[in-house]
Amino acid sequence: MNYLTDQAGVPIADANPLPIKLSGSNTRKTVSDTILFGGATLGAHHAGDILSVAAGEILQFDTGFPAGSSGIILSSLVTLNQDAVFAGGAGYTLHLWNVTQTPIADNAAFSLASLTGYIGKIDISTLVDYGAMCAVNDVGHNLDFTLAAGDTKLYGMLVCKGSDTTIDAKTMTINLGIAAL
Repeated sequence: MNYLTDQAGVPIADANPLPIKLSGSNTRKTVSDTILFGGATLGAHHAGDILSVAAGEILQFDTGFPAGSSGIILSSLVTLNQDAVFAGGAGYTLHLWNVTQTPIADNAAFSLASLTGYIGKIDISTLVDYGAMCAVNDVGHNLDFTLAAGDTKLYGMLVCKGSDTTIDAKTMTINLGIAAL
């Protein structure tokens, strides 16, 4: 016997499924930031090194969620505008905070200097060569976060797992698939 009914009293069944609609803050969205390689950022990186612009930068992902609200990172899509993967590449680790951090210079070893606002990390697989572009899509990150009061952004640092050799005038874009909780 089925005790579940819709608002009209009709039993919920395959022929009359429970309506589910994602809208408003529950809608999945994509947020992104980019790294432009050139000048001092070129050449070999070692496993555990920051992959960034020369002076270092903090990646910023504006969630569009209200300050202090919660969400989840579901997936990532990383793209590189070149026709071959970086030599020595073995994927990346993206460390994330809900407050900005002091940048670490490109090619310097990553150090988790502050746990203030640290959300955690997501692993990004090795880029795949698709001809004119390289990309990797990872799903199942399922990393919960709570934005800081007065802030709508997540902040990140990208760390090499391999020994990437970067090439001039290339852009890496990091897209995060997020949803509100």
